[in-house]
Amino acid sequence: QNAVNPLEGDLGTCILQSKGDNRKMSIPKVIHYCWFGRGEKSELMQKCISSWKEYCPDYKIIEWNEDNFDINFCPYSAKAYEERRYGFLSDAARLWIIYQYGGIYLDTDVELLRSLDDLLGYEAWFAYGRATEINTGSGFGANKGNEFVKKLLDQYMSFSSTVKFEVCTVLDTQVFHKNFPDFAANHDVRQEYNGIIIINDIWRY
Repeated sequence: QNAVNPLEGDLGTCILQSKGDNRKMSIPKVIHYCWFGRGEKSELMQKCISSWKEYCPDYKIIEWNEDNFDINFCPYSAKAYEERRYGFLSDAARLWIIYQYGGIYLDTDVELLRSLDDLLGYEAWFAYGRATEINTGSGFGANKGNEFVKKLLDQYMSFSSTVKFEVCTVLDTQVFHKNFPDFAANHDVRQEYNGIIIINDIWRY
Protein backbone atom coordinates (compact mmCIF):
# COMPACT_ATOMS: atom_id res chain seq x y z
CA GLN A 1 0.00 0.00 0.00
CA ASN A 2 1.33 3.40 -1.00
CA ALA A 3 0.21 5.99 1.50
CA VAL A 4 -0.54 9.46 0.18
CA ASN A 5 0.97 12.31 2.19
CA PRO A 6 -1.77 14.97 2.69
CA LEU A 7 0.76 17.51 3.97
CA GLU A 8 3.49 17.24 1.37
CA GLY A 9 4.47 20.68 0.12
CA ASP A 10 1.59 22.24 1.99
CA LEU A 11 2.69 23.06 5.51
CA GLY A 12 5.57 25.51 5.58
CA THR A 13 6.92 27.19 8.67
CA CYS A 14 4.51 28.63 11.20
CA ILE A 15 6.04 31.54 13.11
CA LEU A 16 3.40 33.75 14.68
CA GLN A 17 2.91 35.58 17.93
CA SER A 18 0.46 34.30 20.49
CA LYS A 19 -1.79 36.82 22.18
CA GLY A 20 -0.10 38.66 25.00
CA ASP A 21 3.08 36.58 24.67
CA ASN A 22 6.39 37.15 22.92
CA ARG A 23 6.96 33.43 22.49
CA LYS A 24 7.15 32.41 18.84
CA MET A 25 4.84 29.63 17.81
CA SER A 26 6.76 26.47 17.13
CA ILE A 27 3.77 24.14 16.74
CA PRO A 28 2.06 24.49 13.34
CA LYS A 29 -1.66 25.17 13.11
CA VAL A 30 -2.62 21.68 12.02
CA ILE A 31 -5.01 19.32 13.84
CA HIS A 32 -4.49 15.65 13.07
CA TYR A 33 -6.86 12.83 13.90
CA CYS A 34 -6.98 9.12 13.10
CA TRP A 35 -9.94 7.27 11.64
CA PHE A 36 -9.14 3.67 10.79
CA GLY A 37 -11.63 0.92 9.95
CA ARG A 38 -13.76 2.94 7.52
CA GLY A 39 -16.71 3.14 9.91
CA GLU A 40 -19.26 5.92 10.15
CA LYS A 41 -18.59 8.77 12.54
CA SER A 42 -21.17 9.19 15.29
CA GLU A 43 -23.06 12.41 15.95
CA LEU A 44 -20.82 13.00 18.96
CA MET A 45 -17.69 12.71 16.84
CA GLN A 46 -19.08 15.06 14.23
CA LYS A 47 -19.96 17.53 16.99
CA CYS A 48 -16.42 17.35 18.38
CA ILE A 49 -14.82 17.91 14.98
CA SER A 50 -17.17 20.86 14.45
CA SER A 51 -15.87 22.38 17.70
CA TRP A 52 -12.32 22.25 16.30
CA LYS A 53 -13.46 24.24 13.29
CA GLU A 54 -15.31 26.70 15.50
CA TYR A 55 -12.48 27.48 17.91
CA CYS A 56 -9.55 26.92 15.54
CA PRO A 57 -10.94 28.21 12.23
CA ASP A 58 -7.54 28.90 10.67
CA TYR A 59 -6.12 25.43 11.42
CA LYS A 60 -5.73 22.76 8.79
CA ILE A 61 -7.54 19.54 9.82
CA ILE A 62 -6.14 16.23 8.55
CA GLU A 63 -7.82 12.84 8.80
CA TRP A 64 -5.37 9.92 8.73
CA ASN A 65 -6.72 6.57 7.57
CA GLU A 66 -5.81 3.51 5.51
CA ASP A 67 -5.52 5.61 2.36
CA ASN A 68 -2.85 8.05 3.54
CA PHE A 69 -1.09 6.25 6.40
CA ASP A 70 1.21 3.22 6.33
CA ILE A 71 -0.50 0.93 8.83
CA ASN A 72 2.51 -1.40 8.69
CA PHE A 73 5.07 1.18 9.81
CA CYS A 74 5.89 -0.99 12.85
CA PRO A 75 4.93 -4.49 14.05
CA TYR A 76 2.68 -3.04 16.80
CA SER A 77 0.61 -1.02 14.33
CA ALA A 78 0.39 -3.86 11.83
CA LYS A 79 -0.85 -6.25 14.51
CA ALA A 80 -3.38 -3.73 15.79
CA TYR A 81 -4.83 -3.21 12.32
CA GLU A 82 -4.92 -6.92 11.53
CA GLU A 83 -6.85 -7.58 14.76
CA ARG A 84 -9.07 -4.53 14.21
CA ARG A 85 -7.83 -2.92 17.40
CA TYR A 86 -7.93 0.51 15.86
CA GLY A 87 -7.52 2.38 19.13
CA PHE A 88 -4.14 0.76 19.72
CA LEU A 89 -3.16 1.52 16.14
CA SER A 90 -3.98 5.18 16.73
CA ASP A 91 -1.88 5.21 19.92
CA ALA A 92 1.24 4.53 17.86
CA ALA A 93 0.20 6.31 14.67
CA ARG A 94 -0.42 9.69 16.30
CA LEU A 95 3.10 9.77 17.71
CA TRP A 96 4.58 9.01 14.30
CA ILE A 97 2.42 11.67 12.65
CA ILE A 98 3.29 14.43 15.11
CA TYR A 99 6.97 13.51 15.05
CA GLN A 100 7.06 13.61 11.25
CA TYR A 101 4.95 16.71 10.65
CA GLY A 102 4.32 18.58 13.89
CA GLY A 103 0.96 19.95 14.90
CA ILE A 104 -1.77 18.91 17.30
CA TYR A 105 -3.44 15.53 17.70
CA LEU A 106 -7.00 15.11 19.00
CA ASP A 107 -9.15 12.01 19.34
CA THR A 108 -12.53 12.31 17.66
CA ASP A 109 -14.33 12.39 21.03
CA VAL A 110 -12.50 15.52 22.23
CA GLU A 111 -14.65 18.64 22.16
CA LEU A 112 -12.89 22.00 22.33
CA LEU A 113 -14.26 24.85 24.41
CA ARG A 114 -11.65 27.43 23.41
CA SER A 115 -8.84 28.05 20.95
CA LEU A 116 -5.57 26.13 21.20
CA ASP A 117 -3.49 29.15 20.11
CA ASP A 118 -1.98 29.74 23.56
CA LEU A 119 -0.34 26.30 23.47
CA LEU A 120 1.47 26.80 20.16
CA GLY A 121 4.46 28.57 21.69
CA TYR A 122 5.72 25.49 23.50
CA GLU A 123 7.95 22.85 21.97
CA ALA A 124 5.36 20.31 23.08
CA TRP A 125 2.34 20.02 25.33
CA PHE A 126 0.52 17.08 26.85
CA ALA A 127 -2.62 16.58 28.93
CA TYR A 128 -3.77 14.29 31.67
CA GLY A 129 -6.54 11.78 31.07
CA ARG A 130 -7.03 10.22 34.47
CA ALA A 131 -5.75 11.94 37.58
CA THR A 132 -2.23 10.47 37.42
CA GLU A 133 -1.80 9.44 33.78
CA ILE A 134 -0.85 11.26 30.59
CA ASN A 135 -3.28 10.62 27.75
CA THR A 136 -2.06 11.51 24.26
CA GLY A 137 -5.54 10.68 22.94
CA SER A 138 -7.03 13.53 24.95
CA GLY A 139 -4.78 15.82 22.96
CA PHE A 140 -1.15 16.78 22.59
CA GLY A 141 0.96 18.90 20.31
CA ALA A 142 4.61 19.31 19.34
CA ASN A 143 6.92 20.78 16.78
CA LYS A 144 8.18 18.63 13.93
CA GLY A 145 10.96 16.24 14.95
CA ASN A 146 10.40 16.80 18.67
CA GLU A 147 12.93 14.73 20.62
CA PHE A 148 10.56 13.74 23.42
CA VAL A 149 7.83 12.66 21.02
CA LYS A 150 10.51 10.49 19.42
CA LYS A 151 11.12 8.82 22.78
CA LEU A 152 7.42 8.06 23.11
CA LEU A 153 7.36 6.73 19.55
CA ASP A 154 10.49 4.62 20.01
CA GLN A 155 8.73 2.61 22.69
CA TYR A 156 6.11 1.47 20.18
CA MET A 157 8.72 0.92 17.48
CA SER A 158 10.60 -1.45 19.79
CA PHE A 159 7.64 -3.78 20.32
CA SER A 160 7.56 -7.10 18.48
CA SER A 161 4.45 -8.51 16.82
CA THR A 162 3.92 -10.79 19.84
CA VAL A 163 3.66 -7.98 22.40
CA LYS A 164 0.40 -7.66 24.32
CA PHE A 165 -1.53 -4.47 23.75
CA GLU A 166 -1.43 -1.91 26.56
CA VAL A 167 -3.34 1.35 26.92
CA CYS A 168 -1.41 4.47 25.97
CA THR A 169 -1.93 6.07 29.38
CA VAL A 170 0.24 3.38 30.98
CA LEU A 171 2.89 3.27 28.25
CA ASP A 172 3.26 7.01 27.76
CA THR A 173 3.21 7.89 31.47
CA GLN A 174 6.07 5.50 32.17
CA VAL A 175 8.17 7.35 29.55
CA PHE A 176 7.49 10.60 31.40
CA HIS A 177 8.66 9.06 34.67
CA LYS A 178 11.79 7.70 33.02
CA ASN A 179 12.80 10.98 31.39
CA PHE A 180 11.64 13.47 34.02
CA PRO A 181 12.62 12.30 37.52
CA ASP A 182 10.70 15.22 39.04
CA PHE A 183 7.54 14.41 37.12
CA ALA A 184 4.60 14.61 39.51
CA ALA A 185 1.80 12.32 38.40
CA ASN A 186 -0.77 14.72 39.75
CA HIS A 187 -3.69 16.05 37.74
CA ASP A 188 -3.81 19.22 39.85
CA VAL A 189 -0.21 20.27 39.19
CA ARG A 190 0.75 22.19 36.05
CA GLN A 191 4.30 21.25 35.07
CA GLU A 192 6.89 22.38 32.56
CA TYR A 193 10.13 20.66 31.53
CA ASN A 194 12.49 22.19 28.97
CA GLY A 195 9.77 23.75 26.83
CA ILE A 196 7.30 20.89 27.37
CA ILE A 197 4.18 21.80 29.31
CA ILE A 198 1.76 19.37 30.94
CA ILE A 199 -1.70 20.79 31.43
CA ASN A 200 -4.28 19.33 33.78
CA ASP A 201 -6.57 18.61 30.86
CA ILE A 202 -7.36 19.96 27.41
CA TRP A 203 -10.79 21.25 28.43
CA ARG A 204 -9.51 23.64 31.11
CA TYR A 205 -5.91 24.59 30.45
